[in-house]
Amino acid sequence: MAVLVRRSNLLVGINDAAALRDAWRSSADAVTLDLAGADAAARGRLKDAIAIAGQGAAEVFVRVTPESLDADGAAAVCKCLRGVMLDKVVSAEQVSAAGAKLAALERGAGLSANSLQLILVIGTAAAVWHVRAILKASARVSQIVLDEQALASDLKITPERELDPFEYARGRIVVESIAAKVMPVGI
Repeated sequence: MAVLVRRSNLLVGINDAAALRDAWRSSADAVTLDLAGADAAARGRLKDAIAIAGQGAAEVFVRVTPESLDADGAAAVCKCLRGVMLDKVVSAEQVSAAGAKLAALERGAGLSANSLQLILVIGTAAAVWHVRAILKASARVSQIVLDEQALASDLKITPERELDPFEYARGRIVVESIAAKVMPVGI
């Protein structure tokens, strides 16, 4: 297994001009531009923002949801973009559809096939249970992240220090992701 190690991935809001301007100086292995709350004007500046964030050696990703991938992906895809952080993934079908959308966007932008990667963010009990299928849904998947806050909300629990309610979820994700040759993030 070729080991991909991104020691850090800096999340930067697309509307935070100062953070965006300085992101490339952070020495992060990757910078992910978060489009949450972005308006049409911010999306119009997205390719410039990707170029700014990628001035250093960091790979640049854009954080989107499965529902916003069409619009956000079209605004983001350029040769400086390394891929998409797909948030709120709940099914293998979403990942497969995202892979197909990225393939179409690559063709439209004149990029090499399979040049864009997927970092998946899961945060539901169903997604943890179906993580094997989710990981296998696209060869583009390079990393997977467990959103523990979202999982706690989905399970309707409040984590306590004395009892780690995410031990099973983390373990399952580590085992399944390594078996799929995908790097688990932060676990």
